Amino acid sequence: FEAGIQGLVGGFFGVLLGGGIAFGQSFIEFGTLMAFTSEMAVEVLLAGLLSIAIGIVLAAIAALGPSLIAARLAPMEAMRVE
Repeated sequence: FEAGIQGLVGGFFGVLLGGGIAFGQSFIEFGTLMAFTSEMAVEVLLAGLLSIAIGIVLAAIAALGPSLIAARLAPMEAMRVE
């Protein structure tokens, strides 16, 4: 669950940062000629949602291995500090 939340937050900020960079670069290249239509807005929104979903799935998959290893340990062994 924690990994999924981290994937959600990371995906959200990744979409914001990537979208901001892409918008800034296209504004620098095209200036006021850049057109933003409603069809484009829908495509950008869907791509952003897909990116966030992929971030959640990848974070959950990455956390699966360590959590399975930790689940096999005895509670006292897991809490031991070396």
